[in-house]
This record gives sequence, C-alpha cells and structure tokens, in this order.
Amino acid sequence: MEAEQYITQFNDLLSRLNGKGKTNVAIAILQEIAKDRRMAEIRAEQENGNGEPATQKQLDYLRDLGAELKEGLTKKQASEMIEELRAKQQIIEVAV
Repeated sequence: MEAEQYITQFNDLLSRLNGKGKTNVAIAILQEIAKDRRMAEIRAEQENGNGEPATQKQLDYLRDLGAELKEGLTKKQASEMIEELRAKQQIIEVAV
C-alpha cells in the first residue's frame, strides 16, 4: 500500500474517533489492518503454493506411494496427491 493511502486511512480514522488518545487508537487500528492484510496474503500464498515446484522430498514420497508423476507438479498439487494416496491406503488397510 502506498504511503498516501495510509495517510488517507489514518486521517479518516482520526475524523471518526473522539476523545483523548485518538491518535494512538488510529495507529493501533492501522497496525491491526496491516496484520490482517499480511495474514490474508500469507494464506493465499499457502493455498496456491505460490506455483512453486514440488520439493524433492514430496516427489520421492509420491514415488514411494506409487504415484505417476506429471511434469511441472507444484507443491500444492503434490500435497493434494499425497493426501489422496494416503487416504486410499488407509481405506485399503481398513478393508483388509
């Protein structure tokens, strides 16, 4: 976020607050907003795996599970495949 946007938000908060310490309250609110925004970014990055390629450890484990690997597998895709294959293994183990 640009500095001007922070200043605009700060001034907007100040105009809505009353009483002593309203500057500190406005600062605290902006800090919480920034934390929330960053956490949302982190969650989004984790959800899509940033499109990063699967790790060697993931690939090795998938091979151990008997998976057919496709080219360009991402961390997220590998993680989902591992979960699916492990769930299938557990179902088979319970059935036997």
